[in-house]
Amino acid sequence: MTIMMDEIREEPRSLSQTISHNKDKAKVIAEILRDSSMVYVTGSGTSYYASVFLSTLLLKSGVPTFPIQASDLNGAVFSDRFSSPVNIIFSQSGENIDALSSMNFSKSKNIRTIGITNNPESTLARNSHVSIVTMAGNELSVAATKSHTVQLAISILIYDAMNSHLLDKVISNASSLVERVILNDSIVKNLGNKLKDHVVFLGAGLYYPLAMEGALKFKETSGSYAEAYSTREYLHGPIHTLDDQTSVILLRTNENNDNSVIKKISEIGGKAITIGPYDSDITVPQTDSIILALEYLSVIQMLANYRAQFKGEDTDHPRFLSKVVRE
Repeated sequence: MTIMMDEIREEPRSLSQTISHNKDKAKVIAEILRDSSMVYVTGSGTSYYASVFLSTLLLKSGVPTFPIQASDLNGAVFSDRFSSPVNIIFSQSGENIDALSSMNFSKSKNIRTIGITNNPESTLARNSHVSIVTMAGNELSVAATKSHTVQLAISILIYDAMNSHLLDKVISNASSLVERVILNDSIVKNLGNKLKDHVVFLGAGLYYPLAMEGALKFKETSGSYAEAYSTREYLHGPIHTLDDQTSVILLRTNENNDNSVIKKISEIGGKAITIGPYDSDITVPQTDSIILALEYLSVIQMLANYRAQFKGEDTDHPRFLSKVVRE
């Protein structure tokens, strides 16, 4: 058993604690965002994908939002024409040098900062205008799992607070749904062992950042060559690289769009491995499409873990990587 898998199995508890601990703080953040004409959402690596996920939800809520890598928020992209701008900064450790640079730049431009971190004692938590602390607990494996899952949970809480708590009932059930996914890991393990060396993740809309996270997880843990595309964008050129050494993993979004892409892949001679609540190779419990993202994420993480184990890689301590980037 890897540390990574142990931490994936802690996700239901981390989700439950994060949701119950941060509902009131999500309401505070929602009020701040309502008064802003521009919201930057920044992060690095896995935390950047949380930024894209939250940005999608904020746009859906009618908030002008721009996701950007933390290292790129500087004078080259900043405009002083927006009133009451806000920078939401994701950083699991709260000590990532790029996240802190994003925070410091924002302060120099009088941009309000909201820090979302798993470390309540971190520089980000202590120096943001408003901080929100996820409840994943200590995470030892270099590849982020439970700490990223709770980042998405915070994003969903903020969305819910901005939309009259439409998701209250399904949010409270999220941890039990994710637990069901994790307990049913035998199919995931079997497929993980059969994947090719080149892996392509496809996901549309809210699931596109999950596809990007899937590709990153495979690179980090197994050293596989992995890519991510928005589902139908795969047809606009990248599908030309499809061969018998490529595995395509598709996160189901829309039945018609998904099936047309699956059909095209099949015509070329490939096969899409599907993850979804219906007619899929890996089936997850049906729920609201936003909560479904949490289930997909757990599947992606387990696939990465089992693929790395199958290849004999050190899942918990990948070469050249460290838990916190400080330079």
